[in-house]
Amino acid sequence: MGLFDIFSTNSGKRRRAATAVGLETGLFQECPVCRDVTEKQAPESLLRETEALAERWVASRDERVAVVDGDLEALKREIREIKQAAPFDCTCERI
Repeated sequence: MGLFDIFSTNSGKRRRAATAVGLETGLFQECPVCRDVTEKQAPESLLRETEALAERWVASRDERVAVVDGDLEALKREIREIKQAAPFDCTCERI
């Protein structure tokens, strides 16, 4: 648990869980400088792979997705929302 996790909302924790799944499969990438999460312009098959990984993590009760409390559809929905909203370039590259 991080220092400021006590201030996080449940939706923020769900978003971080979904981001972790996407980062693991390469659907998203994180800038090492500004820590922005961006979409990696990946093929649609990578989204399916990410959702399959989410399913495995939920089924195995992985601590990285424990916040979703077994709600796989909510986690998949969050992954899709992040993919749709994530920019292609991080803040560093837009300056």
